[in-house]
Amino acid sequence: MTTPSEQPTQPIVPATDTASATGGPRPADRTYAAGVQQTFQAAHDLLTTGATFTIDNEDPHTGTIVFHDYDGARLTLTLLPDGTATQARLDVQGDRTGNRAREFYAGLDRQMNVAPAAGAAASRSGAAAAKKTSKLAVFAIIVAVFFLLFSFLGMGSWGMLVFFAILPALLSGFSVYVTRKDGKVQGRILAWVAVGITVVALIVGGVGIVRDGIEDKANEAELQASLKVTCKDYTWPTSDLVAQLPQPKSASGQINSESSSLFSVSVCDTDASQYAAYVSSVQEKGFTVDYTKTDTAFNAKNEAGYSVHVSVNDDNKNVMDISIYPPQDSTDQNTGAGDGTDEGSAANGTGQGSTGGTDAGADSSTQAGTSDSDFKAAMDSYEKTMNEYVDFMNKYNSEGHPVSMLADYTKWLKQYSDTMEKFDAMNDGSLTDAELQYYIEVQTRVNEKLATVAQ
Repeated sequence: MTTPSEQPTQPIVPATDTASATGGPRPADRTYAAGVQQTFQAAHDLLTTGATFTIDNEDPHTGTIVFHDYDGARLTLTLLPDGTATQARLDVQGDRTGNRAREFYAGLDRQMNVAPAAGAAASRSGAAAAKKTSKLAVFAIIVAVFFLLFSFLGMGSWGMLVFFAILPALLSGFSVYVTRKDGKVQGRILAWVAVGITVVALIVGGVGIVRDGIEDKANEAELQASLKVTCKDYTWPTSDLVAQLPQPKSASGQINSESSSLFSVSVCDTDASQYAAYVSSVQEKGFTVDYTKTDTAFNAKNEAGYSVHVSVNDDNKNVMDISIYPPQDSTDQNTGAGDGTDEGSAANGTGQGSTGGTDAGADSSTQAGTSDSDFKAAMDSYEKTMNEYVDFMNKYNSEGHPVSMLADYTKWLKQYSDTMEKFDAMNDGSLTDAELQYYIEVQTRVNEKLATVAQ
């Protein structure tokens, strides 16, 4: 059993770099071995953090620490390198029971076990090398690549681009976090690759949206230019067809078509009151048969069979559109009837007159039937196209004119162009009574539908 006045020297830790036990010359910066220095630091930390002991003096060059406890016991620790170990000599004064010496040695042992050793550092290095590659980083790259493909195909709007960017952005961001230096998995390069692909996809998608926006604006400008009426001085025609109409007060506008089968003009500088006054003058000219009338459109026929259409132009301010069509040619209606001689021949049973009349009637019927069918199909296509236009415009106006709808508008323009081509292909300059009547019916419904477009 040890005496309280002096404790024997005790081995504490292996010395990794020691001098000889008998002394000898040492370098100035390495007076004691690394093990002595480590033990000295552990003792210093124990004595400065605990409440039992207080340091009086310490000398790291000689490995000596003098300290006392709260009962007045005085202790001196001396550390010496000894071969492969570090020896600790503890001289004690005033510790009659030896409890303070035992308490110090127990605390020093615990402190030495907490201190990191070179082997532990190597172990951590090996663990770092054994980290697994982050599956999240790999998945982030896959999602980012799909996002890039969609960006090349076109997103259509900024909202759609942001929506598709959320997932790859989150995945790549989390991948960078989990593959940080002190993280549990490796693959930081993969994580940054995912970030790079996501950024490139955003740039590609943004450039595509800007490009599409420029094209849509160009298409819209082209459309507006095609619908714009050129207001310039014109001369009111004096043909028999135009003579059926009253002349508008404004001499500024644009004649759209003038022939024996159609006259169409857009009259500028005509407000709502002037439009209403002109419709009244048209009615006074005898266009009161089968008429329909709204605040923006008027359709009617006169006793002679002329058909007129008057409406407010939807695409130009203070512009009135006027169109008039002649009645069916009376000579077409009498085809095959012939004069009195022909009737006499038919009555007398003359084979040539009878046969000729029958063939002419059959040909006229066949031609009329074919014409009616083609014309009706063209008019139905026209009505369907205009109804889609009204639906589009109501949606376009109600949603605040979004640029994203211009693509739909371009599709409608293509459909409208195809419909007009059908009319051009079958236009022979005249309409039968049945065709004219169907045209008026369709145009009336279209005008009523156009009047519902929200402004």
